[in-house]
Amino acid sequence: MKKIIGTLVMKLGGWTEYYPENCCTEKSVLISAPYTSFWDYIYTISSFWKNGYTIKVLFEQKSRLGVRSAFCKICDGINLNKIEGEMTHHMNDVLNSSDKMMLIVPTEGSRKKVNQWKTEFYEIAKHADVPVLLGYLDYEDKTVGIGAIINVTEDFKSDMNKIQGYYKNFSAKYPQNYNEKIC
Repeated sequence: MKKIIGTLVMKLGGWTEYYPENCCTEKSVLISAPYTSFWDYIYTISSFWKNGYTIKVLFEQKSRLGVRSAFCKICDGINLNKIEGEMTHHMNDVLNSSDKMMLIVPTEGSRKKVNQWKTEFYEIAKHADVPVLLGYLDYEDKTVGIGAIINVTEDFKSDMNKIQGYYKNFSAKYPQNYNEKIC
């Protein structure tokens, strides 16, 4: 059913996707930017459903009501507010609970402009010993996909500079709300 919904959403929205074979790993943490609209979530997740990927989405749910809440439940979302203990350990357990999974971790944490990205994705990937996939949305050409893979190292600053450099040329739905600065 998710494959049908994903295909329908992508087709009706006029979006195409790009998933090179070398970027598809058994387990990974996936970040996607820019994130300036709830539609960004919808197109990202729909593209994964269309292509049959197993995903879990990390999110913060402030209310049990509304479209966002329903959408996150359908996406097998993991509510940050319900995690007890150390988040990186919990996410490691989530990644290890499946043979194949992409854990989508929001980097900006808000559709509004933020001063810097949240970098929990890096700690989760490092702790779980999985790569970080660099997902993207580009509103200029209506493309969503995965463009690169980063194996995290001990050099946080160098890794963040690579990631930041990767995202500098993508067009957001609301450019005024996008900050390319990671940290």
